[in-house]
Amino acid sequence: MPVRESTEIEVKYFILPTLAREITRGREYSRIEQHYFPRKMVGELVTSFNLHQRVEASEDFSSARIRKVAHPSGPSTYYLEFKGTKESIDGAKISRREFGIEIPKALFSQLKEHAVAGSLIKRRYEVRGHFLLGGSSPLVAQIDLVEEAGQPLRKLPREFFTVDVEVTDAHHAKLLRANRHSLEFLKDCVELADTGKMLSTRRLAKRGFDEEQRATLKGIIAAALESKSA
Repeated sequence: MPVRESTEIEVKYFILPTLAREITRGREYSRIEQHYFPRKMVGELVTSFNLHQRVEASEDFSSARIRKVAHPSGPSTYYLEFKGTKESIDGAKISRREFGIEIPKALFSQLKEHAVAGSLIKRRYEVRGHFLLGGSSPLVAQIDLVEEAGQPLRKLPREFFTVDVEVTDAHHAKLLRANRHSLEFLKDCVELADTGKMLSTRRLAKRGFDEEQRATLKGIIAAALESKSA
């Protein structure tokens, strides 16, 4: 089974629905379905899939999930993914280790019965750009529209879009956060690092869109609108 190991450095933003709809109109998208395992099962999965032989410090992985990606063209792909605890870069917790295994559909279906700690379905659009410094390195913004979340899955009461931008190293993370890139719409987005876990994908998958998240999002939207009108 194909595997991948990396250190993920990812900055997450909230984007106003009006702006997100404008940018994604007419674009193709993937539909992503993901299901999380209870934390007590992470160690069992690490052992079952022999991660101690495939990756160093496999005992440090703190979460696990399965993911189905339905591509706009071609067959769907399925993954088992492990992630470590987030670490800080310049004061923002945006870096963590990850390890993924591509798995067959049948195994995805079997594992889904045990992935009962939260679920989420979303559309993912990709918008490509580049950095303005450092040799014009390519940059991809992934705009996600969460359609259903919670355990059990239920539709969200309002449109909720986020933007994920993954970079290769700390230098490019600094360029991204300093808006030294061609993706102008990110300047009108709000970085979600300051909200901690309140609007995290994991919390959304576990609880759906609860009152605390609604209150947090309301404040973010007000700040975004005020910044945009300033």
